[in-house]
Amino acid sequence: MSWSLIGLVRAIIVDRSTLQGALDKSDESIESTWLDTAMAGAFRDTIMLTGIGLAILAITGSESDAVWALIGVLFVAFFSVFTRYLMAKKRG
Repeated sequence: MSWSLIGLVRAIIVDRSTLQGALDKSDESIESTWLDTAMAGAFRDTIMLTGIGLAILAITGSESDAVWALIGVLFVAFFSVFTRYLMAKKRG
């Protein structure tokens, strides 16, 4: 736990301008823009696929364990962000 605490203290106390090669405004980098776009698209994908999955479960009348359903939603969200980020990075 001490390494986590050391990392947290360093992130809070160390000024970014004193680090060599660090961006002053990291939120304005192109990678940040790619990630924001990917997360926005992944949110739409997750909502859409969760709705379709729930509709299929409601129509068929089958039941599933809530833990597995939530794991599936997380998997869809992470995969979607990863795929969209790589696509944005490739486009430039």
